[in-house]
Amino acid sequence: MILLMLNFIKFNNLQMAYYTTKKSYLFEFDDSNHQILPNYQEIPPLTEILLSSHKLAGFDQVIGEINRDDYVMCVSYYSNGEIRDTQLGITGSLMIKRQDIESPPGLNSSPYIIEEIDDGCVRECAEELGIIPKKDYFSNNFSAVHILRRGNKQDVYTKTIDIKYCESYDPTIHQGLNLEACDGWFDNRSQKVQILVHGKLCDLIGVIKNIKHRIPSNDLETLKGIRLLHQKDVYNGMKFLNTVERQKRYKKNNK
Repeated sequence: MILLMLNFIKFNNLQMAYYTTKKSYLFEFDDSNHQILPNYQEIPPLTEILLSSHKLAGFDQVIGEINRDDYVMCVSYYSNGEIRDTQLGITGSLMIKRQDIESPPGLNSSPYIIEEIDDGCVRECAEELGIIPKKDYFSNNFSAVHILRRGNKQDVYTKTIDIKYCESYDPTIHQGLNLEACDGWFDNRSQKVQILVHGKLCDLIGVIKNIKHRIPSNDLETLKGIRLLHQKDVYNGMKFLNTVERQKRYKKNNK
């Protein structure tokens, strides 16, 4: 692993830093933001990519359990038509909805309906990657409570799944996933999911080439790429981002 000077970059309050990877693979969505273009790029070794620091509690615990020969699906964000940064894995909020009927007095039930954790993981994969995992095959489950600023707590559920248990998303077959289009559902930002989709390179490429649909979301305009990073790059990139965060805190505390 080659670590460069930690040149911090900020975009919409998100911390980023350049990191040098081994060989990686970049797939881009077409102008509809739903279908993967047929030709992908093989990015040569020792190429700098911009990593965002947006990873959640639990990431460090599960990445080391993924096979070291595997690749991991990461999402790439674009700005003004050009690639900007890559996020390790995918993340999102569970959805929540107020029940139409109030709970009877004295009962301990919640007035809200909260999306099931595995359902949220499936939906996020369909939104960001255009793939559908089979819920029964999620593994390496890890949950954590992450303390945010101002004393707010955030529950984070981290899961991994092998690409061989996934298929491309098809809205005519996989129905009922687009909760954002349903009345009353909204993001529950106190409960987050984090998913690492991994597998053999040939298996990942085979599924990605068949992606033709994604669940519509506000992120599609900027989330226009899927980057396959080697497990070792993701693991070392995680440690690199941890170093970035420590140096950021050090600079803040020693102004």
